[in-house]
Amino acid sequence: MVDSQNILVAFLRCPKNSQREFSIFSSEIAPFGAYTDDWAWRFDIKEDNIFDCSDDYGTWYRSTCLKTDVLPNETDIDGLPIQSITVAFRYADPSG
Repeated sequence: MVDSQNILVAFLRCPKNSQREFSIFSSEIAPFGAYTDDWAWRFDIKEDNIFDCSDDYGTWYRSTCLKTDVLPNETDIDGLPIQSITVAFRYADPSG
């Protein structure tokens, strides 16, 4: 049973076991349009940049780019080198 502090998310045409319950304070839910569809900024990420990043389970974290690199001997469909970044699911808050 869902109480006033939780919401139940059900997905159309999906089995009932795919339903999930969230706290209304969860970082996994956000207003429509809160996350971006703009991909261009992703190609300019540099070391120490701070951004929101989702883990493999869909949980969002304030994160930091630790390192940028080029994958050796790897190219994309256009023959361009493939960039990679190392992400830490944490950041240093300047105010402590």
